[in-house]
Amino acid sequence: MVAEISAVVDSVLPNGDLHVLGAQTLNINGEHTNIRVQGRVRLADIAADNTVLSNRLAEASIDYDGSGFVSRSAAPGPLTRVFNWLGIL
Repeated sequence: MVAEISAVVDSVLPNGDLHVLGAQTLNINGEHTNIRVQGRVRLADIAADNTVLSNRLAEASIDYDGSGFVSRSAAPGPLTRVFNWLGIL
């Protein structure tokens, strides 16, 4: 997955690291997608263009969820859910 999300500095930690958080909501053709990110960033990991790669985000929490046609079609079918409940899969 590739996405660019704007984030804000939520707090400055005692060691100078920044705690950042950001969210993005996309609504495309009836598909609703929410992306949330938060974590700790060292000042040295902030690029000259004020970006931070997700692999430089410590204690990262990245949530991706959505609803709509694509999300519903990716859900497991009833038989798969029964097998999972029985512990067969």
